[in-house]
Amino acid sequence: MSNYKNNKKVMDAGRRAIREVARREGVSEAEVRAEMEFSIREAYDLNNPLWENSPFTDGVPTPEAFIVWTADLVKKETCRTGFNS
Repeated sequence: MSNYKNNKKVMDAGRRAIREVARREGVSEAEVRAEMEFSIREAYDLNNPLWENSPFTDGVPTPEAFIVWTADLVKKETCRTGFNS
């Protein structure tokens, strides 16, 4: 099981992100989560190479875990490339 799903701080950050997207888009958090779950499942079902190096060895991640993982990827890539603007 991935460390993202079992980490309360990580999951809280993902929930805050979903809440903020819902607020900005004027929709419910449930709607944001459902759209994300659909998109994540679609990418997962396509054997997207994104999953090859993911920590989600136990299956499809929750939207909250996916948000935090992709944010970590962006942060690492930003540090690697030196792009900070």
